[in-house]
Amino acid sequence: MPLLGGLEAAVHIRTVAPKAAIVFLSQHNSRAVARAAPDTGALGYVVKSAATDDLVPATEAAAKGKIFVSRVSYLSPPLSVSSAKTHPSRALH
Repeated sequence: MPLLGGLEAAVHIRTVAPKAAIVFLSQHNSRAVARAAPDTGALGYVVKSAATDDLVPATEAAAKGKIFVSRVSYLSPPLSVSSAKTHPSRALH
């Protein structure tokens, strides 16, 4: 994005439209970025390489107010069992 990064844009969108259901579609497969997305108020984070499988479920989850993050296998480095237990509210698919 030319003027704002996606995370900053999501914060701005939620400020002006608090009920907006934001789902990121990103080329970045970084776990750090994926974990930062819900902190902005976004409900979904889909890696482009997983879009075929994950985009529809992510938008359906967002429509229900639930969080969806692309499958762990697409994110680098892989999510460990211990870190998954620290975030039980996040639906990692």
